[in-house]
Amino acid sequence: MRHSLDTLSVGLDSWIIQDGNYGDLAVGDIAKFALEFAGDRLRPSAQRETRARHLGHGAYEVCARVPFVNAQAWVIDFGFCAFRESTPPEFASPGAWVEGEVLVGIDPFFYKESLRKLTGVPDLFYRWRIKSIERNDTPWLVEVNARGGKTLARDEAQEVWNNVARTDAWNDDDGRSSYVLNLERHDEASQRRHSADFSERIEAVALGFATRRGSDVQHGEDERQVVDRSGGRILVGIRLAGLLQQLHGWRLDVGDASLARHIYRSSR
Repeated sequence: MRHSLDTLSVGLDSWIIQDGNYGDLAVGDIAKFALEFAGDRLRPSAQRETRARHLGHGAYEVCARVPFVNAQAWVIDFGFCAFRESTPPEFASPGAWVEGEVLVGIDPFFYKESLRKLTGVPDLFYRWRIKSIERNDTPWLVEVNARGGKTLARDEAQEVWNNVARTDAWNDDDGRSSYVLNLERHDEASQRRHSADFSERIEAVALGFATRRGSDVQHGEDERQVVDRSGGRILVGIRLAGLLQQLHGWRLDVGDASLARHIYRSSR
């Protein structure tokens, strides 16, 4: 059984932006990209239901189906599909189920530039809205290997992540920074769901307001016309729009909503 997800947290290293594959990203941006997964902790699973439990900063405990396998890459589906460009393990055959821990990140360019051309590979592009961005501000440690060479590694004992408004790949941490993007899927189906949920909130507020004012609200067709979902936009009567903005800070488009007009006529 497949359960769809609407939100996801994914990793993004500065070099991916510096290579010119994407520009810097900001909270509120709409972006289109595929997902890559990493990690060697997947194993065969007896489960037959997709799941994804967030462990933090783009790490997930997943149960996933394998929809595509190729000598160059393979794909898992845990509610979102993600690829890995590597020789798949022997247990990864089309239709197999796997479980374990993975890291999820933005496709650097592997899928966008080449893997999407493979015969039979699914469309892995998603449209996303960036809800928030976390920057890894954990201090660096200098490690010296046996040959005297020096490498940098994050000091995990002092892990620090800070919310930022946008990435700055060339300047954050001298160009060595990494980020986590907290995403919301942005497609027609998900927008309809969110629009319907928000519409229900508007109806509840409008009806509650009318009830508190002692107005006689009729139930029936008019009650469902507090909002108009045409074109995926939320349209309300002008007086109701003003009230909702005043009470809740909601900025709504103004349109024809018969119940909204009725509420205000009967409660003035």
